[in-house]
Amino acid sequence: EGRGQAFSAEEGAKALVAEIVSCDDSREAQEWVEGLDAPEAGRIELCKRMLLAAMDRPEAERKLVAGMLSSLCVRGALEPSQVEAGCELVLKRLDDLVLDVPKAADYAAEMIAHLVEDKTVPESFLGSVPALAGAAHSARVLEGVNRALEQHPVQVAGLKA
Repeated sequence: EGRGQAFSAEEGAKALVAEIVSCDDSREAQEWVEGLDAPEAGRIELCKRMLLAAMDRPEAERKLVAGMLSSLCVRGALEPSQVEAGCELVLKRLDDLVLDVPKAADYAAEMIAHLVEDKTVPESFLGSVPALAGAAHSARVLEGVNRALEQHPVQVAGLKA
């Protein structure tokens, strides 16, 4: 239908996140994303915006968003590399994000752990967290990822903070 074309990336991502948490319909989300007339950079921006829009949502809704990103990859609407690049952009913004969402590092960790567990984002991504999140946030992000993955045993190499 191309409904996403009428929105800016931020508005579109917020609308998509609202839809995801209201109905958790991966088929409809897939159609929405596929209807976007967006190049690679636009899809990366959408991933970033979805993760950012989930930051001020309850935990269950953050999990739905991370799960939807994984589902969109499985369905072919997004590439795992686009989701990974979106995560990179979020981590690079943590200094600013924590001003509005003090637990942004924890929330990013939850969503990244979910994406690693789903194998949407490769385990090797965790090695880049210190450079992306910076000294102020990397330990907290890695500890949060580790804590989340301990609840769901997955072997992740190099997860030391």
